[in-house]
Amino acid sequence: MKNLLEEVEDEEVKVMLQLRQELSKTSVRKYEAMERAICEDNRIRGLLQFYGASRTGRWAGRLVQVQNLPQNKLKDLELARNLLKEGNYDLLNILFH
Repeated sequence: MKNLLEEVEDEEVKVMLQLRQELSKTSVRKYEAMERAICEDNRIRGLLQFYGASRTGRWAGRLVQVQNLPQNKLKDLELARNLLKEGNYDLLNILFH
């Protein structure tokens, strides 16, 4: 993909390939599982089970494996969230890309 990105001259195609590359870093299934697990009040319950790993006594993930989600590395997470909610994608891209 990297070689292809270097060869492409059309800006729209380049953006599409960059988006494709970004999306390939994560599985879409976890997001689908999140949508299926949402309750009527827009919350998800039952995500962790105490002593779910019977031999070790550790917490176990259920439904959506929240313990396997990437950790937040953004310093200004609140700003990023607000820009996303406002639909200000250009500024979001400038500040966080």
